[in-house]
Amino acid sequence: MALPVFQIRFRSTFFLFFPFYGTEVSDSGGRGERKGETGMSFINLSDIEEREIVKGFRARFVHTDHMTFAYWSVTAGAQLPDHAHPHEQVANIIRGRFEITVDGETQMIEAGAVVVIPSGAKHRGRALTDCFILDVFSPVREDYR
Repeated sequence: MALPVFQIRFRSTFFLFFPFYGTEVSDSGGRGERKGETGMSFINLSDIEEREIVKGFRARFVHTDHMTFAYWSVTAGAQLPDHAHPHEQVANIIRGRFEITVDGETQMIEAGAVVVIPSGAKHRGRALTDCFILDVFSPVREDYR
């Protein structure tokens, strides 16, 4: 059964609502997280420490038992080198323009575009402008904890 995720933006702050009943949700440090009576977690992304993973790619991570959500702020011109991982990945471009290559196919994508990257697919990217990107990985990216 798929569980819904709700996102609300208020004054440039994203609030996420995960209805994972009885499931622990971690924000890589516990800051900004509040548990509701139903087990739902309330996370203020601005309370999560931003980490630079690759030069020009800074992210805030939210982990559940089965998924990782990465909220990336990417500097124009920053490049993500060719790589692959066992995780399925869904990339959602919230703001900006980004050039992405997946298994040899290159496309320029912009706000509103979603890219589904299968497990094991080689991919790379380059920010054409400053970008805000939401990546969802399954299973959890332990290397991002």
